[in-house]
Amino acid sequence: MSVVDSVNHWLVGLKEEVETECMSVLQGKSLSKESSDFIFLVPKSTKDHVVTIHQSLVLIKTEIKKLLRLIEIEKWSSVHETSTKLIRQIRSQISNCKSSLRVIPSHVAELQATLLADCSNLAKHSKYDIGNHSPGSDPVTKIVASIECNLQVMTDNILCHLAKNVVDSCARLFRFHEENCHRDPGGGTVVSGTKSDTTGVSGVSVAIRKSDRALLIDSLHDIIVVGLLSNYMCSILAKAGAVGILLEICRSSVVKFARCEALRTLATICCVSESIEHFNQNGGISCLAILLTDSIGSETVSSEAAGVIAQVTSPSLANCQLRMSLLEHIPSLVKSLTGLCLDARNPEIFLISCAALANLASIDDLCPDYFGNFDTLVVLTESCLKGKAPSIFAKEQVVTVVEAVTCQESSSKDMTPDIKLAKLLVSFLKERSRDGATVLELVAFENLLQKTALTVGRFCQKLPTAVVFVKLHCIRHLVRLCQEPGARSHSDVVLTACLEAIRRIFSVCGPNHELLKDEKEANKLVASQLIDSYVLCSSADESFI
Repeated sequence: MSVVDSVNHWLVGLKEEVETECMSVLQGKSLSKESSDFIFLVPKSTKDHVVTIHQSLVLIKTEIKKLLRLIEIEKWSSVHETSTKLIRQIRSQISNCKSSLRVIPSHVAELQATLLADCSNLAKHSKYDIGNHSPGSDPVTKIVASIECNLQVMTDNILCHLAKNVVDSCARLFRFHEENCHRDPGGGTVVSGTKSDTTGVSGVSVAIRKSDRALLIDSLHDIIVVGLLSNYMCSILAKAGAVGILLEICRSSVVKFARCEALRTLATICCVSESIEHFNQNGGISCLAILLTDSIGSETVSSEAAGVIAQVTSPSLANCQLRMSLLEHIPSLVKSLTGLCLDARNPEIFLISCAALANLASIDDLCPDYFGNFDTLVVLTESCLKGKAPSIFAKEQVVTVVEAVTCQESSSKDMTPDIKLAKLLVSFLKERSRDGATVLELVAFENLLQKTALTVGRFCQKLPTAVVFVKLHCIRHLVRLCQEPGARSHSDVVLTACLEAIRRIFSVCGPNHELLKDEKEANKLVASQLIDSYVLCSSADESFI
């Protein structure tokens, strides 16, 4: 190596070692009061500190993974470079944590000191001399593991403190309204303890200022921002008491203006088991049931309440205790959600309400009975025909509700769908995935076709019903889905459901039925064994090559 290369390498290493120390010194210096270029900085809010620290943690974890990969392949020149960058990020994170709290707890201060010591050790052990020095992987890996562990514990402690502050801030503002507000004889919300006004009310008072309302709304929005960072932050918020205070706000008659925002916040953070547990412990289901059945409630409040129900009853968040609480309220919930679907003014409200109904159907076997009591299928069918379900997601939820009814053996045998519902199901079989569809859209598309085919097959257990579907050319659409892999998004699950539906119709009608004579392609599929038809259709792609 030439002298010039050696000097350049030395300069790069010197810059990396000194830059972090220089930044630390500069960050510790205050701005000069005499400077004509004095900059006034807006202090960060607690929410901003949470966002900064959380995002920094994500970046540091990414850098740690990168460093461990480099150590594994013993690329030591890059290890030193990455270690220096990692150390700089960790020191910046420590600085962020220090600035986020007025007083740093002693155990957090100890963790920060340990982290700085680990950083010094990492800088020492990761040095790479061009001559012949190569640090061993074991000691460096142990140091990095220690850094990762201590960093996580320190950040967790800080985030828990900050999340508690965010929740407490919201709680204080709510308590302020609760303690200082009462109802005047005219029904208006007022703040007591102020000087006289012209209302003529004894113990005179003035209306709540808009700024006071805005502060509470902003504090709820802060919780949403923190919750959207990650599921982990939702768990921290739940442990900090966010769910309890949000339900109190929803129940309060004093802060009705914040009810929609509180429900939206609940839907945001109730995506983890800890939140669901707190939701159940604080009587969340009964609270939502009351809001949905409130005759004077607005559609906006009802739709937000439906959104929370759809979230907490999500199949991916199974909770036995919540299921027990739901059983008591399912009749009123089905009635209210069906009414919301009927009155929905836009597709979004219809989708949320329908999703909540679909989730309830998966929780209680008696739910389909309530669908019959409140004409839920009729309402959903009419709503779809009116264009309230334009998206593939809404259609999937509709067919999920219909399928839940047919899942019950007694219901599917005795139930005959009206012509509108039969036409709706056939229209679902005609659906095609759009170009450039997202993964979620493709999953919803596959579910829609599969559930529709299964539902048709279950409905066609009696000859009159099977004949209705045959006259609507249902078999032709089922055959197309079997023979064209692209039409079913190459899903073998959809293929199986379609083959079963075709065989069910032929079995009920009989192969010699006059309406089936022209269905030549369907006859070919039925004539073969099910497994042979499946193999033939599932390998259609290869047969054309």
